[in-house]
Amino acid sequence: MSDSSVNTCEVCGTSKLLRFCRDCATLSCNSCLETSVEYIYSCPNCTAEPNSEVCGSCGSTTKIDQERTISICPSCSSHRVEDPEVLLDNLPSNYYETITKVEVVNSEFIDLYRSFDFMVALVRFCRLAGLYGLPQMEMQLEKCSNAMVNINNNAIEGLSKIRKEGMYDIRQHDYFKKISLEHYRSLEGVLRHTEEKIEAHLKQIRHWVDEVKQRLEELTPTALFLREHYETLSTINRYLPTGVNDVAAIVPPIAMSINTPKRKENDECYIVFTQEYCVFLPKHALNDEEIVTGVKIPYANFIQRKRTNSLLKGVQLKIVLKQGNIVISAPPQVLDKVEEYFGLIDSDEPYMVGSPKKIIAIESDTPDKNEYKRAATKMINIFREWLFDDRVQKAHQEQKLELPSMKELKTQLDRLEKMYSNYNYQARHHQIPLDKYQEGTAEIKDNYASLRDKWSKLSGHFGDLDPSFFGK
Repeated sequence: MSDSSVNTCEVCGTSKLLRFCRDCATLSCNSCLETSVEYIYSCPNCTAEPNSEVCGSCGSTTKIDQERTISICPSCSSHRVEDPEVLLDNLPSNYYETITKVEVVNSEFIDLYRSFDFMVALVRFCRLAGLYGLPQMEMQLEKCSNAMVNINNNAIEGLSKIRKEGMYDIRQHDYFKKISLEHYRSLEGVLRHTEEKIEAHLKQIRHWVDEVKQRLEELTPTALFLREHYETLSTINRYLPTGVNDVAAIVPPIAMSINTPKRKENDECYIVFTQEYCVFLPKHALNDEEIVTGVKIPYANFIQRKRTNSLLKGVQLKIVLKQGNIVISAPPQVLDKVEEYFGLIDSDEPYMVGSPKKIIAIESDTPDKNEYKRAATKMINIFREWLFDDRVQKAHQEQKLELPSMKELKTQLDRLEKMYSNYNYQARHHQIPLDKYQEGTAEIKDNYASLRDKWSKLSGHFGDLDPSFFGK
């Protein structure tokens, strides 16, 4: 950096003990600067923060806690008058601090991915347990996953643009080394322009993240409805006929009479909709010592549905079967829901996903939540090296960095795989609550990502690990 002592005060023309105005670039000495005194007051009788000798809150006489002399530029009256040597020395640090702001959205990425992972875990949990209804969950989660991939790609592309333009700027100014004071204002402009670009970059990322968050929030009521179905299924699962493992939806117990050659019931029954048939499960079956399974009727046996309303029997839905009939008695809004399920099955609209395959594919294709963080850290390190010339020191530190062996990593990965498989086994057999499944699988995936990063440092590739991990 050039010695600014070669300059003299632009007011008196003699002194070399200078101060620099950041607003108008005037060089002034201490003798030529104008000054004012600023007082910091406190009130001895209340908690107010007065700004004069009398407290505006209680009227008491205040006391002066601090007195500060403020320098004022004689040319433009600005208070931004500072030591030019300090200003020039701080430029690399100020620029570096500005660059590090790209990291502030790391936590927002993590929060978004955690919300997404918990939603995916909920759906996978229900699918593993044999609940295949509400296929819109997979449809919407896949859209969210694709949007998150685009956010990663576009955000990293934005970082690359900032890095290229920033490196061009600091190269043009010799990495802020040997800087003359006459260039300070243009360098401050470079700093301000870089900060504006980063703020625009962060604003765009937050906009994209908020869009995905909104999609997830809009999906929450459907997710809660799916969870309610799972809780009901978990309650009645052991009482269902053998082979019922593809449930689309469950209607809570409602009054009905069932009259078929093989079964006669007059009770409140659950209605369980599956791919090929309905199961009508009497509520009393859950309390009987002997397990009583439900009535299993293929959809092909349903001939007609008709709603009736009479003063004596109220609102009823009569279902005519090839052999027998079913009469359901319930309030109109409940019957609306029952008919809605039957109508969905009669239509060509998809009402089941068929298996956990789709949600497993979505989970395994979920973008890397730390991808932006790694790119931001890499960019920051590049600027740090050039601004502070610590490339040799950094290389030495990296050589000393201790990493586990490939064998140790493989052992840890195998252990995570077994834990993950065990969680999924418990989900299939209704042996684990949803919250524990979500927390446990999220922790495993975080550990998996950390081990994958270590693996990449040893192998040089991120894709060397088993891609079927989430299919376990």
